[in-house]
Amino acid sequence: MCSSYPNETVTPYVNATLVQSGSGLVPIFECKFDDIPNGTYVYDVFWFINGINVTTHKNVQSDDIGNTVLTDSEWTDRFTMNMEVTCSLRLRFNADAVPSPFYQSKIFYAGLFPEHYEYTVIEGEYVDIVLTQTVPVACNVSNLPFERNVCTKVVNIFQQTKNAPLCSNNIASRDIIFNTEFCGIKLDSIDWEKKKYLRVYGFSDGIYNHQERSAYIRLSTNTISVFHDIWTNISVSEIKVNVLDKDSTMTGRLCQVYNDPHIRTFDGKVYHYMEVGEFILYRNNKGPYWVHSLFTNCGFGWEGSSCICGVSIRSRNSLFVLRTCEKVSRENSFPLKSPHSEVRSCDDKDFSIDISYNTYTITLPTGTEIKFTISTWSMFINSVSIKPSIFDINDANGLCGVPSLVQDTSDDFTHRDSGAILDERSFADSWRITAMHTPHEQLFIEEPTFFLLDVAIVDNGNNTNDNETTRYCVCESQPPRYNDDLDSHNIVQCNLTESTETCSSAVTSDNNGLVGSLATPCISTSYSRNKRSVTTSHKIVRRSTSDSDDVVDVKPLEYDDDVNSTKNFTRNFRNGWTEEKANQTCFKLIKDKIPTDLEENGIIVSKEEYIESCIEDIKLTADITFAKDTVSAMQTYTLMEVLRNETMTMAEKDNSTQTVLEYITSFLCPNNCSGNGNCTKGFCTCTNEYAGDDCSQHIYIPPANISLPTSGLCGTRTRACQRTNIYGYFPSRDVWCNKTHFQVNGDSKTYADPVMVKAEYRSAFMVSVALSGNRKKRSTLNIEMAEGYELRLSNDGIEFSDPVSIIIYDEECYNCNASSISCVVVASCPDFTTDGIDTTTSRESTVEETTTQDTTTNEDTTAQDTTAQQLKTTDLMASTTRLTTTIQQTTYDNLPTTNQLPLTSYQKFTQYDSTTADKTTTPKETIQEDADELISYIGPIIIGGSVLLFVLIFCVIVLIKFIFKTSKPSNKSITHLDSWNIYTGGTSGRYINKEVNSRPDFRNVPRINTRPSVSSMTSNTDGQRNFFNDYCQQ
Repeated sequence: MCSSYPNETVTPYVNATLVQSGSGLVPIFECKFDDIPNGTYVYDVFWFINGINVTTHKNVQSDDIGNTVLTDSEWTDRFTMNMEVTCSLRLRFNADAVPSPFYQSKIFYAGLFPEHYEYTVIEGEYVDIVLTQTVPVACNVSNLPFERNVCTKVVNIFQQTKNAPLCSNNIASRDIIFNTEFCGIKLDSIDWEKKKYLRVYGFSDGIYNHQERSAYIRLSTNTISVFHDIWTNISVSEIKVNVLDKDSTMTGRLCQVYNDPHIRTFDGKVYHYMEVGEFILYRNNKGPYWVHSLFTNCGFGWEGSSCICGVSIRSRNSLFVLRTCEKVSRENSFPLKSPHSEVRSCDDKDFSIDISYNTYTITLPTGTEIKFTISTWSMFINSVSIKPSIFDINDANGLCGVPSLVQDTSDDFTHRDSGAILDERSFADSWRITAMHTPHEQLFIEEPTFFLLDVAIVDNGNNTNDNETTRYCVCESQPPRYNDDLDSHNIVQCNLTESTETCSSAVTSDNNGLVGSLATPCISTSYSRNKRSVTTSHKIVRRSTSDSDDVVDVKPLEYDDDVNSTKNFTRNFRNGWTEEKANQTCFKLIKDKIPTDLEENGIIVSKEEYIESCIEDIKLTADITFAKDTVSAMQTYTLMEVLRNETMTMAEKDNSTQTVLEYITSFLCPNNCSGNGNCTKGFCTCTNEYAGDDCSQHIYIPPANISLPTSGLCGTRTRACQRTNIYGYFPSRDVWCNKTHFQVNGDSKTYADPVMVKAEYRSAFMVSVALSGNRKKRSTLNIEMAEGYELRLSNDGIEFSDPVSIIIYDEECYNCNASSISCVVVASCPDFTTDGIDTTTSRESTVEETTTQDTTTNEDTTAQDTTAQQLKTTDLMASTTRLTTTIQQTTYDNLPTTNQLPLTSYQKFTQYDSTTADKTTTPKETIQEDADELISYIGPIIIGGSVLLFVLIFCVIVLIKFIFKTSKPSNKSITHLDSWNIYTGGTSGRYINKEVNSRPDFRNVPRINTRPSVSSMTSNTDGQRNFFNDYCQQ
């Protein structure tokens, strides 16, 4: 007989919660429903995951309904989180009664779920992805809330990288970036029902995008978890994020300062401002990011002119400086011999630096790009171009104006203190930097204040430095399997402080070596003055803490008294120039320099602006001197725009193999590569016979006007003297050096054969050359005053430049002059012992990073020569006395069978070749070498002692006879007393039978006469005869 079933209607639902299990808390699922009034029924409970029955509880009494929970042990081996959980139940009056129909719960989504699976974000802006956690995290501690706070589970974030170039325009190629502390989301044990937010930024790639951009975000967990087994191998559907372009709003927005100078603001307003001094071109206090320029008189007799001679860029706490003038003046020009450039980098993400010959491109973390070129004919900076990013909109200011969203020029003349005004001169004057009014903002001084203090710069009373540290993560690599590796993973993935990224931190470049050659540590530098300074000093900045030879002359920037002059200058056409003639000339020079295809692709170049500037320059110079730089500025503007246009990158030119971008940029090289190379994206690739940014330099023409830092003097007390920097202009990166070693004793020199090595290219204005590979301490038997090298440079290894000389000497014992290649002894010199003179590189550990070395030019006078001869005589007698003492104290044990005296330490050293470059002698090696050298002396000195005494007596007799028999000097050459090493440094091998003060024939350089004149040989021979006469008289 069938009984009836309960007619109650039940609405069950699934609930996730934590329950006590042992000493911890574990998550469970409950099948909950409202209590039935006055009901005492028996229940059947069925659990389903993803529609599959996983467990069943039958004939459960109403008081035991709490035991029908679903535990992790019943499903973790079959399912992963982000699953659909349901429960069904039916009722009976008793265990044997007929059951009611099934009452099924709604689907419970167990896991972590986004609110949407597709989002849209604009470049430079963000969107929050909302995530809901529906299941708590287990905890192995008690139920106390403060203890449960430590119970979390990390869900990793990962975005798949694009199959695209790593970099474009010095900006990394990606679509989104995450504003979070690490690549993940924390799931909680307490407050787990609160929503989680993942902030995603649209990545500004600096490109005017034509194609759609999107990225997919994946959420995952580790495969191994001790206390959170239910959260392992989580399966979450990908979240798509579409990125809308905003960079294209900056089309045509470029600030330029060029020539005399003419200034174009970000929004396109043009004005002319001929002042001198330091000025703020661009400032955005988000970083803070600053770009300053330095203006001075152009020279050439052009009154009232103003040219750019310096650019300084601050990016947060790092600094880049390039300067080509030593003094700022309103009426005169004071150029440096070679541009001085320096990078003090505190973080390699503070900027990206790209160097191509004489063109520098610096990209800030915001994507703002600064490009400038040093003119090879004037050594001024012909133009500075600043391409703003979307992060500069309404936030940047300075002489470049305020970039607005809609290119509104009404606020371009924004006065630093008074807001937008109409008077361009008052506006420009407000952005001047002076030591009196804005000392904390100077960037061209030796120690900018921001290195020492955290100075807050306030503009208009409301804009201050935004120094809040915000972290961004790229999350482009799969997280490690084990939690122990997550910290190192997140350090790499989450090291950005801006929502964009430069290429310096995204990819390794071949340019890193060139940038490194400019870099100094990001610490304040203290300068110390050499104790023997007697004249105006050069500042010597040591670029590397590990290389004492990497020094450059730095003359601190000075300001002439005429800087504050208020004299006005008027410009008028002269020398036959008229307004009409200038207009026609400038139009002809400029009209065909830009391809006509630009306007078809939406890029407008205002040729009228550049023609107007060209006319103003003719008024100043009465010629077309600046015309080349004007064309260069226009081409730079065009190049910086087209390289950002994605449409040009993809479109082909008239069904050819070239894209529109390749076609247009092939016309934008300097001087069209002079017909000696191929133009690609604005840069020339020269044929084998030519070099330079415009391929106009024949490589057979050697570098001219080269010079050395510290006037060619290298003191062994403060430097290793293993290498030297050389200034000049080097159009080719392949530079060869022919170096000739010489020894100096007073005014006499002895030369070895030349050796050719390849120089290290540092920049277009500096190379480095390795000198000796292994320098030893001076021996007590070796009394030459100094040694050195004549250095000649070549671009092809055949034709070489005129020489420059570097003298290596002990600055506490000698005064030397690299121009005359001569030395004199200092009276305060310590005794010539191995302890007194140490030229090994071990001294470098005690040398300060930056020193001040004063160099003087010694004039040769008769009195000075007399003093030098007397001092040399004293040195010789002291050396002879020490040698005689050594002989007397030596026994005759183990005498060698040969009568040949050993080579001195210096003679051994001179047998060098190019393979010995860049070797360093450690203190330990030097001590061992000295011990070996001393041992080698003992035997030969004993057997040669008697011969030495006989020769000395014989020489005295012969010289005394000469004094009485001759009344005027003889022109015969005196050969070396090689073994004694007395008055020419004593050489062997290549030095044997060479005349005093003679040079070897210089191979492959027929242009250079390296032989001394007869008069110079006679003079030096006379000097040596007088030396012996003085010695014999004593």
